[in-house]
Formats: sequence, structure tokens, C-alpha cells
Amino acid sequence: MMGFALVSCGKPKEAAYDQLDYESRGALAFFKDPETGKGFTGLAKQTDKKGTVTAEFPMKDGLFHGNVREWYPDGTPKSETEFKGGERHGRNIEWNADGTIYNQRVYERDKIISENKPQP
Repeated sequence: MMGFALVSCGKPKEAAYDQLDYESRGALAFFKDPETGKGFTGLAKQTDKKGTVTAEFPMKDGLFHGNVREWYPDGTPKSETEFKGGERHGRNIEWNADGTIYNQRVYERDKIISENKPQP
């Protein structure tokens, strides 16, 4: 007898960032899925009044996990930060509104291990 399981390969679950239930867990931000009461897994999006996406927050089990990205109102990148298990872990880049890099950091378990602020 053979058995098999169907696995969904579709898009991750999406939710409005401001619709998730937030709670602080020490230094970590934790977000619950209002439908299930469990830690949210998927992509939370923040939008402005016009409905334009201004930020994306990938999450796993209620914690930031993946590349959190923010944009200025005109769509220019504002920041991108790598997270793992709710902590900044990896590259962080911040841009000025004109698109020039303002700051670059590398984090390890939420601690800065290198930083580079380009000179004007």
C-alpha cells in the first residue's frame, strides 16, 4: 500500500500588518494570527491610505523571519533587513529618499558586527 501527502506550493499566507495581534516577548516582537490565535506564518503587508504597500514583514511562527523591506511613498527603497527567528541576523541597508545608501550594517543575533556609513 502506498501513501502520499498533498503539499501546497502556493503563495504564503498574506495579512494586513495592522490586523495581526501584537505582543512583546522580552526583546522580541510576536504577532498572532487573529484567525487562529497562533503565531502568524506568512507575509504581513503595511499600506498607506491609498493602498500602496509601504512595508513587507515575512514571519514564521509569529516572529520576523526573512527580509523585512520598507519603501518611501514614491516606491524608492527605504530599508531592507534580514531577520532570523525574530532577531536581526544578516545584512541591513538603509537608503535616503533620493535612493543613495545612508547606512549598511551586518547583524549577528541582533548585535551589530559591522557598520559602514558612506561619506557624502
